[in-house]
Amino acid sequence: EEPIESLRGVTINGNGATIDATNCKTGEGDEAKAAPLVQMSSLLDPTIKNGSGYYQVDGGITFNDVTIKNVKGSIISDNGQQYSLHTATLNNVMIELNTEASVNAIDFSKGGIKELYVMNSTVYQTSETNNVKYFVQYLNGARYDRLGYEAGTIIYYMNNTFYHVVSDNWANYSGISNKTLYVIEKNIFVDCSKNGDIARRMLGNGRLGTDASASFNLNTYWFKGENRRSEERRVGKECRS
Repeated sequence: EEPIESLRGVTINGNGATIDATNCKTGEGDEAKAAPLVQMSSLLDPTIKNGSGYYQVDGGITFNDVTIKNVKGSIISDNGQQYSLHTATLNNVMIELNTEASVNAIDFSKGGIKELYVMNSTVYQTSETNNVKYFVQYLNGARYDRLGYEAGTIIYYMNNTFYHVVSDNWANYSGISNKTLYVIEKNIFVDCSKNGDIARRMLGNGRLGTDASASFNLNTYWFKGENRRSEERRVGKECRS
């Protein structure tokens, strides 16, 4: 089963359904490899290329009210192309990762996403090797203005549970540090990220940039049986402890 390819954006409304992603692959036979659930189109449309060289998609990719089992590749991918996506949303979803090779859960490593919303969801890893390097990766130069927008980037996590997700740092997107709004509230992180360092790595380069703001509230962090709540207090005075 090939991944869903999107040029203008796509919405998956599961209405409570369960999807088995075991066979979401590209290639045939011994050449087959795990594929993203949704990836941007490999057929680039020159009419949407902005002045910074990004293929600017003003729509979004949304997963809503669905359970997805045995995900072996990325959840969302830019397909190795320099895409600017306005919005990516995971809402009321349960995603079971079982990654076989190194991937990023949300992989826009050649592009960027202006607004990322993860809400009311559970993401967990069943693979012992935990091959998810970053939960989110953008191209480091993917500033909001280069993506084609006047307002800054949004990183929003509300009321989620993450278990055994990410073997490296939680996020890699240092280019978005300025004019970014971070809202991280009512989340549970268990055995996630390298050394359990979550809160600081939510920020673009480990600290708040110019004209950026962050709200951290009512989050729980556990790593190898240890309460890591103190990590959140290191992110700066603008982040409420």
